[in-house]
Amino acid sequence: MRKSLLKIVVLSAVFVIGASLAAIKQNNEPIRVEATQYLDDYSPYTYSGSYYDSIDFDKTGGLNGDLRKSLTSYIIPKAFYTYGSQGDTHLATQLQYADEDPTNNKNMVYLYTRDSVAKNAASSWNREHVWPQSLSNGNWGTDEAGTDILHIRPTYNTTNGTRGNDLYGDNGKSGPVYYNDMLYGYTGGSYFEPIDEAKGDVARIIMYVWTAYTGYSGYKSLSVLNVFESYDTLLKWHTLDKPDALEGNRNDYSEKTSIQKNRNPFVDHPELAWKIFGDSASATVKNECVSAYPGDGSNQNQKQLSSIALGGEATYKDYYVGQSFNPLGLTVTANYDDGTSKEISTSSCSWLPDPLTDGLTSVTCKYGNCTAVYSGITVSKRTSVGGEYSVEFLNTADSGSEISSTTISNYWKNNDLVESVTDLVKVFPGDSGLKLGSGSANGQITFNINSAAQNNIVKVTIGTTSYKGNGTYTVKLGNDTIGSGLTAGVLFTKDLQKVSATKLTITSGGRIYLNSITFEIESSQSSSSEPPISSSIPPSSSESSLPPSSSEQSSSSIISSESSSISSSSIESSSSISSESSSSKNSSDVYSSSDDVSSISGVISSSESVSESSSIESSSITPSSEEVSSSEQQVSSSEPTKKSGGCHGSIIGTISLTGLTALIGLIFVLSKKK
Repeated sequence: MRKSLLKIVVLSAVFVIGASLAAIKQNNEPIRVEATQYLDDYSPYTYSGSYYDSIDFDKTGGLNGDLRKSLTSYIIPKAFYTYGSQGDTHLATQLQYADEDPTNNKNMVYLYTRDSVAKNAASSWNREHVWPQSLSNGNWGTDEAGTDILHIRPTYNTTNGTRGNDLYGDNGKSGPVYYNDMLYGYTGGSYFEPIDEAKGDVARIIMYVWTAYTGYSGYKSLSVLNVFESYDTLLKWHTLDKPDALEGNRNDYSEKTSIQKNRNPFVDHPELAWKIFGDSASATVKNECVSAYPGDGSNQNQKQLSSIALGGEATYKDYYVGQSFNPLGLTVTANYDDGTSKEISTSSCSWLPDPLTDGLTSVTCKYGNCTAVYSGITVSKRTSVGGEYSVEFLNTADSGSEISSTTISNYWKNNDLVESVTDLVKVFPGDSGLKLGSGSANGQITFNINSAAQNNIVKVTIGTTSYKGNGTYTVKLGNDTIGSGLTAGVLFTKDLQKVSATKLTITSGGRIYLNSITFEIESSQSSSSEPPISSSIPPSSSESSLPPSSSEQSSSSIISSESSSISSSSIESSSSISSESSSSKNSSDVYSSSDDVSSISGVISSSESVSESSSIESSSITPSSEEVSSSEQQVSSSEPTKKSGGCHGSIIGTISLTGLTALIGLIFVLSKKK
């Protein structure tokens, strides 16, 4: 009897151990072959091909400029792969070659860890949607943009699970996370921050995806702010981590080998980042990006910039300390080593120093590696004006999603005037700033003024743009109406006698765009002689209007901000960030102990090509918005909750090593008893 019992126990143990080893083998993530995480010999990348010969890089920039529009219609993939893992027609197979290690063609490089791994089937790694599906406004799942070889990157399952659905942003490098002793990012704050070596890759992929799929057939409006902390962070990462050989190889593979036949232009021409997204960022960050990628003389295969020359006379020459130089009236000519020259936009230059300092008589225009000096300005300290306080609103795309008091800060920049807002009625993102009003109701918004700007208000300036040539508005400062029936598109200025107020309310008649608000504050000691206040914001080259004055009118293209006006055909949406894109994890990222995972003894897997709306019928586990392969998660009943990083994940039940040890011990005891 004991012999029979012993045989049964031994056979059971063998079976259990074999099943466990098989499950463990299935769950093995790729073994790191050669660490390249901090590899420094990826050569600086330059592009010399003819792919962009039909693109005019001198077209107007901005989110809705002609340059962006021409790129959008040109770079969209000509065909797409399927999402599956096996065969040449599937994305997972193609990624092994698109992300091939430039130093070892037997390996592929993973995105966040940036380490080199032997090429292997996608059952053991994750196809990472760099722009998470849940933050795409419902646009992609596992087809088209969701299988774009220039969008999807390979990662470890674990790193993708940790990255989750957080927005990209700076955490101050707090909360470091590791895989196999490799640092791959930071999750200690409200965002996911990759390592420095991957930041530029991420930024350039996001810029590519937005540019390629803005206005794509059947897709809803996209907004970079739905996936990135800010345009400043986007450009900072792009500037910090420059394009390298790996990204260049991916572009070459996509264009020359894959069925997509397209390239990521922000890798080949990194200056496109500030030309398209720069006006949505702060002047300082844009200037840093311009300096890093001047657009002329930065590519050894292109003609070289030899000098720049200034022409004309500056319209504004008198400034206060802290303002920025306004190049209106000047021209900038770029001269090249082949004897050619062209006039470039004054906004393409960095005008230094910025801001201006006391006693300056000249400023320097820096473009690429060349400089030119303009003399004849004066910069003095304010004697009576206590300061200027302003808020400027981002130009995005018209959207039907109303802005709330908690999301309003996503749609302004350079704000030192507004503490908070209340009384929001029909306020939307717009392609010329905030859009107040809808087709059926007027809009209204009340701004709570910062304490520093509440007293001794001597001037209020408001920039607006009309909506299709129509729209009026009323302005109340505190409880007093300071402007009524004002025409949108005409700059409003109101001189006051040291008024004190804590609120400013703007109510639209019809639909209007609100561009900017500026308060001038006078100190307690006034002086009758002051130089006139020049615009502190350099306009774009397309602007011909003067800075604010009581006698001036603004055309519908004026926006008192660093960014040039963007027409109402802009397609990018800056709609308020939905619950999907908040800093908290998507609700589908966790599953509870009620899923009865402890009873699972095998592998419950879903199809690699399950669509975004599919569900796993064999369990109550809800897939998250990011795909995770069948080897991602190990689950036991001792873990009541666990985060899932994938949208088509599966669960593997295995016996623990402790259980195996106990079983072997039991066999030994029974044998001794015999």
